[in-house]
Amino acid sequence: MRGEDNFEKIREQQPFIEKYFERFTLFTVPNEISEISSSEFRKKIHNKDKSASQLVTDEVWRIFSENGGL
Repeated sequence: MRGEDNFEKIREQQPFIEKYFERFTLFTVPNEISEISSSEFRKKIHNKDKSASQLVTDEVWRIFSENGGL
């Protein structure tokens, strides 16, 4: 969850989440990565822009590189 998210409100508004709530794992995103845009990351990956590596851990980047042809 990001700092501004109100999970209780999201839970109330999403029947799927409410129904399967016990199957979810919640965690807090560290502040240093909370501003990363998943849309921007996907765009960089799509364009094979290696600067996307700065947005993820080394391990995640290795997986993308090995399996995504970056």
